[in-house]
Amino acid sequence: MWFRNLQIYLLSTPFDISAEALHDKLNARPSRECSSMELSTYGWEPPLGLNGKLLTHAVAHCTMICMRREERVMPAVVVNQRLTQRISDLEEAEGRKVRRRERGEIKDEIFLDMLPKAFTKSVLT
Repeated sequence: MWFRNLQIYLLSTPFDISAEALHDKLNARPSRECSSMELSTYGWEPPLGLNGKLLTHAVAHCTMICMRREERVMPAVVVNQRLTQRISDLEEAEGRKVRRRERGEIKDEIFLDMLPKAFTKSVLT
């Protein structure tokens, strides 16, 4: 297995927690998928991938852990296109300019409408 994102830390004080105890602490927050209205979530995964059972892997006084961050991908270009279309429709229907505050509210509405349908991206660290 090759690592794309490996961070190694050398601690200045002894690390007195056993791998099993650390596993129990990390197990309080396992990784999960984003719900329909969440922008991102994070949690711990087995460092050995699908074959791993424990959330820690200890070898020769080294302990490996893996954090998974999942976030919804919301392209600004798509949000801005829908915002421009909705504002032009509103200005045409009501015959007035949309103010800055109202524009922000419309953008928030569009963002919340699109959030449940947005793709998710996972990053392992």
